[in-house]
Amino acid sequence: MPDSGPLKWKIMSLTHHPNGRTEYTPGSEPGMVDFAEWEKLGPASRLGRFIEFLAAHGYNGLSIQGRVDWAPEFYASVSQYLREQGMSLFMPRKYNEVAGVIRPHEVDYYQRPGTLWGSAWPVVRPATGQVYSQQLCPYTSETRQFWEDRVAQDVAMVPDLGGYRINATDWYFYYRGPWHCDCPTCASKSRQQRFVDGVNLIAEILARYDMMLFWRTHADDPVGQRDEVELYRDLTGKVLPNVFIVVQDQYWDYRGDDWPLHPLYDYIQTDDQGHSPYMASTQMQNQDHGASWTVYSQVERWHDLF
Repeated sequence: MPDSGPLKWKIMSLTHHPNGRTEYTPGSEPGMVDFAEWEKLGPASRLGRFIEFLAAHGYNGLSIQGRVDWAPEFYASVSQYLREQGMSLFMPRKYNEVAGVIRPHEVDYYQRPGTLWGSAWPVVRPATGQVYSQQLCPYTSETRQFWEDRVAQDVAMVPDLGGYRINATDWYFYYRGPWHCDCPTCASKSRQQRFVDGVNLIAEILARYDMMLFWRTHADDPVGQRDEVELYRDLTGKVLPNVFIVVQDQYWDYRGDDWPLHPLYDYIQTDDQGHSPYMASTQMQNQDHGASWTVYSQVERWHDLF
């Protein structure tokens, strides 16, 4: 098992599109997620060498883009290789899948008419404002059955899967979560209560398989982050033990030490053991290609911990 130092979880999220390019790189630079490599994953492959590098530096988890059912053999091979290194695989999911929304292979950040997929305000404000759907209700038997089936299917394809990394927000391309239902039951509850109940629904199902749920906040602008405080504040003791809320650390895509931290940091309470269900998300390479003041400032800030 890699030594992650003082961190319980040290997870790398790899933004390489399956069989495609790396995020934020010019041209068509190939990524490391190549479905054809599932039979030869190891030191001879780029992804295999990267996994060994992560293990040597104390990482105990890896999240990569895609869906298990796109290439079951590939993701099962990656998961097995990670386990051999003492690490776990975490697959990205989106809460709005419960409404039949599936992201295609290609990147599409903009709203498609007639779907629950796409951007939200303030980048693209729908004519009707916020859009609600009772398909997103966290209290229906249909929602529970969807996630029970989804988890069971993923575990059948990747038996040693470590868990999910789920994105849902009012903002941008991870739009709509369990608080975007307007049924009478939901109308009687706060946005945060609907969020907590939706998170715990999925986490309870994952716990049956000894799996974790990492729920990622996403907004990186001041307005969006302040709005997220209403949903994600004071969750210690409210979410199940296998849940972590992953906090986008700073404004504007991790812009450095002189930029404000996410306001959630003002609302994190710990339990009697000094624990909370929150974890920080930092970024060591972005659209500046690892050669900018932004990235350097992150190294300055986090080098002692990492």
